[in-house]
Amino acid sequence: MSLRVISQLAPPGQNQMIKLRITRIWECIIPTTRKLIGIAFLGTDDKGDAIHVHIPLAQATKFRPMFAEGMLFHLSRFQVVIPFMRNLAVSRTYAILFNKNTVAKPIPDDPRQYPRHYFEFATMEKINQLCNSDKYLVDAYGIGLSITDSEEVYITTQNRDAGKKDIMIKRMNGNEMRVIVWESCFNQIDVDELLRIRPAPVLIFAAMTVRTFGETTHLVSTSATKFYMNLDIPEVSLIQNRYEGQFEKMILIETGNSQNEMGTSSRDRTIFKVQAVVEEVDTSDGWFYKACHICNKKLDKNDIYVGCIKMSLPIRLRDETAEMDLTAFDRDAEQLTNTYISNLPTYQELSQENVPDGILVIKKKKFQFKLGLTKKVVEQNSPTYRIYSATMMPEETAIETNEKDGDNSDNCLVNLESENIEDQISYSPDHSRVDEDLFAYTTPKKKSKTKTGAKEKGKKAPPGLNQSIRLRVTRMWNCVLPASGRIISLAFLGTDMEIGQRDVEHYRALLIEGALYLLSAFRVSRPNINMISVRSAHVIWLTSRSVLHPINDDLGPFPRHSFAFNCEHHLRQMANRNRFLADIIGFVLQMFEEIIVEVPGSNRMFRRRDFTILTLYNRDVTVRVWGETLDQIDPEVLLQIVPRPVLIFAGMLVRDGEVNPFLNSCFATQIYVNLPINETAMVAVIYEDIDGPIEMMPPANQPPNHPPQ
Repeated sequence: MSLRVISQLAPPGQNQMIKLRITRIWECIIPTTRKLIGIAFLGTDDKGDAIHVHIPLAQATKFRPMFAEGMLFHLSRFQVVIPFMRNLAVSRTYAILFNKNTVAKPIPDDPRQYPRHYFEFATMEKINQLCNSDKYLVDAYGIGLSITDSEEVYITTQNRDAGKKDIMIKRMNGNEMRVIVWESCFNQIDVDELLRIRPAPVLIFAAMTVRTFGETTHLVSTSATKFYMNLDIPEVSLIQNRYEGQFEKMILIETGNSQNEMGTSSRDRTIFKVQAVVEEVDTSDGWFYKACHICNKKLDKNDIYVGCIKMSLPIRLRDETAEMDLTAFDRDAEQLTNTYISNLPTYQELSQENVPDGILVIKKKKFQFKLGLTKKVVEQNSPTYRIYSATMMPEETAIETNEKDGDNSDNCLVNLESENIEDQISYSPDHSRVDEDLFAYTTPKKKSKTKTGAKEKGKKAPPGLNQSIRLRVTRMWNCVLPASGRIISLAFLGTDMEIGQRDVEHYRALLIEGALYLLSAFRVSRPNINMISVRSAHVIWLTSRSVLHPINDDLGPFPRHSFAFNCEHHLRQMANRNRFLADIIGFVLQMFEEIIVEVPGSNRMFRRRDFTILTLYNRDVTVRVWGETLDQIDPEVLLQIVPRPVLIFAGMLVRDGEVNPFLNSCFATQIYVNLPINETAMVAVIYEDIDGPIEMMPPANQPPNHPPQ
């Protein structure tokens, strides 16, 4: 194999090698379906050139944990192809495509020879050429003039609501340009910081699509978009010099009178919020239909099937006043039932007689619906309602903390610490990042041979009771009420599992971290508790009827450890919300002396020690460890390790600090020192230039107190 630079690459590429620095990395998502099809990154070589690198979904899970922006990699066994994909970050003759044989190794070379950032700032002529085309993305920059607050709009083509902000920039040529930023990029924009900066900042928008409205051209964000402010590059200096003294600051514009051309705005439809019970789900005519892949219309029986499967569910809603019949289609039906066509078997294996469990269990459940009438329907006096959103309401027994004696529930659903039920319940597909096969199984429709039927009256098998699964216990912990210190349940991470209070002692003696178990007769539900260790659409509940059987099988396919280090990108969104716990890995920069503090309002004293770490994604984060969790580490040993150790803090709460969020330990926290995994080696390579042992610091200049959980 020969080592090449970007300009020397040529198809097919299998016998070529290259060193690239990752400047930007993103998820490739189809906008209309929001389906993930892989990841991509923009890589630069030591000659200053850049190339688009695409990693299909089949290989994405292998490479995504390895890659971080700014890192340098040695790539081999890849393919060099003429770009067939859309949303290309650069306009080159060739792109790199990963396959199952591709090898990527982080290398410790000096990355300064490779550009950290790369942009192809488009001229107005180039922008006009790319109007309404998704083949290439464009980069643009300008002085920030104004930004609107977030506005909720309805996107007709995607059948959903989404938030957006409009930003106006002054380009180098003197023209103003509108930039539309969708909610997926909100986490990159700190509006308060933009408004605070004097003079007005220079904003860079990388990887935008070009759209037109009337005769006006504007830029729209994508899943690949990255936002930069006052970046230290020559173009920023030039535009700052040109407009020096002209624009003091950015201004915030209210969106009350703004025009919305993305689809049907909230003012063009009438919205009703209603709490109703799903009285009936009519699947007598089936629960899905075959649709044309172009127009989405239903196909006749005689039509040749070249389309896709769409869900169709006629349902009857009932509240205290009346009943209503309506039909939920496609994504509305999927969200309502938490059953997604993409997770089910292929259409050849689907049957109208086999109805997924997720559809059956919504009967007799109470939901909060957002129903609407479009302006067109109102004008035509044809009140056909459509579902804009549906959220299952918590059952009364599911929101109590089970502090009372005599718990009679097999499902000990524990609400830990949350005072707001909306903070603990979230059934939006946006939060369903890990869709296992637990809900993908189907249950045949029951056909009664007699009038009374075969099943017991008033009893219905909850989802999961007829399923079994093999899980390896990666971490295990007690679930404790913070106020009283009372153990109310036992949990472990296998996928994500909870064991009720009555059954804790029954299972505690059986569970060993690292062991493999066959589980059956468990319950599967949506997560309706706090402090969940992994972002998953499903939670397994073990009850007194569950069977937990240790098995002697090959442990190789079951990872010994499981961490979600990508949550580092979402710390601001997770701050002060106890819904999910965070995992973080970092190079220890500083360790602060242990102190004993009184937590306000508790009259209790706790030990506390703080750490400053440099993370996998080049951030410095403060980690605060409380109480008994400190017993997991030996400070004297940490101070003797050279080079400095890499620590993993798993199962942490995120809290707001004075400037940036920091991590707070809780009862689920576990700490690992120099754990032999890929991410540990990557962090060690990134910060190998930092010599000497850990710095010991006095307990000063720390974030505000937050009680341990």
